[in-house]
Amino acid sequence: ANRTDTCVGTPVQFTDLSMGNVTSWNWSFEGGSPSGANAQGPQTVSYSAPGTYNVTLNVTGTCGSDDMTKIDYITVYESPSVIIEGDLSFCEGSSTTLTANVTGATSPYTYAWTGNGTANNETFTTNVAGNVSVIVTDSHGCQGSDGVQVTVNEKPTVEAGPNRSINDGGSVSIGGNPTGSGGTGNLTYNWSPAVGLNSTTAANPVASPPSTTTYTVVVTDVNGCSASDSMTVTVTAPPGGGGMNHMAESIYVGLR
Repeated sequence: ANRTDTCVGTPVQFTDLSMGNVTSWNWSFEGGSPSGANAQGPQTVSYSAPGTYNVTLNVTGTCGSDDMTKIDYITVYESPSVIIEGDLSFCEGSSTTLTANVTGATSPYTYAWTGNGTANNETFTTNVAGNVSVIVTDSHGCQGSDGVQVTVNEKPTVEAGPNRSINDGGSVSIGGNPTGSGGTGNLTYNWSPAVGLNSTTAANPVASPPSTTTYTVVVTDVNGCSASDSMTVTVTAPPGGGGMNHMAESIYVGLR
């Protein structure tokens, strides 16, 4: 054989070294595929399960026949089973860390990642869309692999609107036109702080804060991608310091 130890699925080649005028061959490959052959070869055989296996060759010629069995001749090792795990989609501006989960075979393992990102042994971090794959090799040289496609989801665009001014006791509609756009699916809104707002979940709530307040809105899409923006409502006192727009009068008392 070209090798006496192999991995599940990695073929082994057997060569006839018989001497004399051989006219027929009968190979037997325990646990192999094919399990036998009736030609000189070389014969190529694969094994689907780990273990140790016998190989037998029986030859016949003009002067008779002979056979040889090699006991536990071939050792087959289990190949790693590899699954890439982690978030395969994430929001733009963020990143994802993938992990090669390896079972079976014999540690220690080495990892060969392919993709646009940073590899660190069994992990791979990327912030762009594309294909990511890994080949894992165990201590016997047996290999397993997996590959995934990573998707980057667009974030919504948010506009909290321009800063506004109101008189004390007044109100104003805030938010953009529109407050949120883009992203994926329906958008939700969350304004804070809640003070002075008629709604914290409307795209354009009405604000009547008791004092100057900066409001922040977070817009989130169905993928959980979000963006935020802020605006300020400035509260000013009305002319005359609260509406008393008259001259004060002096009062004098007198007797006679």
